[in-house]
Amino acid sequence: MKPRVGIVGGGFAGLYTAIYLRRFYTEKQLSITLFDTKESFVFTPLLHEVFAGNLPFDLVSIPFSLLSKKYHFTFKHEHVERIDQHTNTIITSSSHSFDFLILATGSRTPLPLSPHPHIYDVKSSVTLLDDVQKNLPQSIVVVGAGATGVETVCELSYLLYKKLGHTPSEVSLHLLSSTPSILPSLSSYIQKKALRALKKRHVHLHLNTKALTVDRKGIETSTGHMPAESIVWAAGVVPQAPSPFNGEKRIRTSSHLHISENTSFFVFGDVACVPHKHSRCVPSLAQSAVEEASYVARSIRASLQKKLPPPFRYKHKAVLLSLGPGKAVGELYGIRIYGFIAWWLWRTIYLFRMPLFRKKCSIAWRWTTHLFRMKTIRT
Repeated sequence: MKPRVGIVGGGFAGLYTAIYLRRFYTEKQLSITLFDTKESFVFTPLLHEVFAGNLPFDLVSIPFSLLSKKYHFTFKHEHVERIDQHTNTIITSSSHSFDFLILATGSRTPLPLSPHPHIYDVKSSVTLLDDVQKNLPQSIVVVGAGATGVETVCELSYLLYKKLGHTPSEVSLHLLSSTPSILPSLSSYIQKKALRALKKRHVHLHLNTKALTVDRKGIETSTGHMPAESIVWAAGVVPQAPSPFNGEKRIRTSSHLHISENTSFFVFGDVACVPHKHSRCVPSLAQSAVEEASYVARSIRASLQKKLPPPFRYKHKAVLLSLGPGKAVGELYGIRIYGFIAWWLWRTIYLFRMPLFRKKCSIAWRWTTHLFRMKTIRT
């Protein structure tokens, strides 16, 4: 009987494990089943481009039905109620047993309970875009000054002030950071370049300002009430996992991505705290999840070959941050890059990560035509 692999979670960690496994084993050699409550894989690093109207949402959202045909796995659109790590069993409305079990359910950004009529998370890009274009708000507040918040507010600035032709006096953009600086997990070089870009893009930055509650008219912060007709919530993530792993903290794993002596059960991605020599956990990034997925696929192959895999070692290759069309900043293998070249590299790297070839072609065509239509950006 061929080995069976069960994957809970269809984000970067879970999906790319299935993709990497197919490099080693055909459908006849290895069975792969992926469980997710969503019907599509969302390529989240490009969502802020949807905010700005540069890409339609359907290009960054890929149905699992298409991916399962491309990479020959079984997709089950089911809610996983419980996992038995001792027997590698997944319990949904029925019970499913596997030889290898993977928990990669990721994390989510919880929206605060609020009566505000226009509050969005980072995945509500289409709704926000329609709201901005049809009912122009006088103020938009992005809560959270991590990479997602900074990239989103830069794209919104381009949409409002360049593409739609509004002025900062007509609609104001605000970015809230609960810390003394933006992008606290990134280098001072990237922080400095991002700060300069925010200033040139007319973004009002509020440091050491924590969002406390949200009402109908705006946000109550640690420094007072801030009016906001539209709010983008990009602050804080919590892991999401089925019982008995559900909780508010990431699941700590060994350097082999196990949490027990069961070496056929793997936990990784945003739901896990994988040990890292430079910090407590491997950072929650798409590139981290993809590296972990590659490692798990190789570990399963080693196990089937009766070999012992080496421990996981995270290799930080690059940090690239989009600062709006035509501008990005980053560090690539220790080399600092900035401007159009960094932006082009950022797009190219993510384009090649897109798991469906026809989506790659469609995005490349959209980007190319938009590049020629794009107004000169004086920044």
